[in-house]
Amino acid sequence: MRLYVIGPVTGMEDDNRPAFTKARTRLMQAGYQPELPHQFIKRGTPWDKAMETSLRHIVNDRPAGIACLNEWQESKGACVEAIVARLHGIPVKTVDEWLVAGRPSMTCGSCAHFAPRHGTWQKNDGVCLMTACTTASDKPIRGVNPCGNGRKYEEAAR
Repeated sequence: MRLYVIGPVTGMEDDNRPAFTKARTRLMQAGYQPELPHQFIKRGTPWDKAMETSLRHIVNDRPAGIACLNEWQESKGACVEAIVARLHGIPVKTVDEWLVAGRPSMTCGSCAHFAPRHGTWQKNDGVCLMTACTTASDKPIRGVNPCGNGRKYEEAAR
C-alpha cells in the first residue's frame, strides 16, 4: 500500500530529511510503500513550486493514504496537503496511526476486496482485488474470507 509522507520541511534543518527517512523506514518495516516529497522535489525549490509538485502528486498519482509526521499541523504546506487529500477521499493519518492500523493481510487483502476466482468460492479460492494476491484454502467457509477472521466479504462487481 503506497503512502505519501507529509510534514514540516520549510525552515527545518536539512529539510527535515532525518524525520522523513525515519518515518519511511518504520513504514517499510510494516509492509507499506512510503513515498517522500524529497523524491519528487529538488533541494532549494521555491515553496509554491514545491507545493504544486506535491499536490499534483497527491491528486494525480493518488497514494492509498497520507502519513503525517509529528507536528505536521504546524506546517502550512502539510495542512494544505492533508486538506486536498481528504477532499479527494484519501485517508490522512499520522505515521503511528498507520502503524497501529497495520497493513491488510497479504493472504486476502481486505474482506471487502476479496472476490471469488473461477467461480470456486466454496473452496475459498479467490483473489484480493486490493493486493492482487491469489489465495486458496480447502476449508469450505462459504462467504467468509480466507484469513478466517469471520467477516463477510463483498463480491466484486463483474
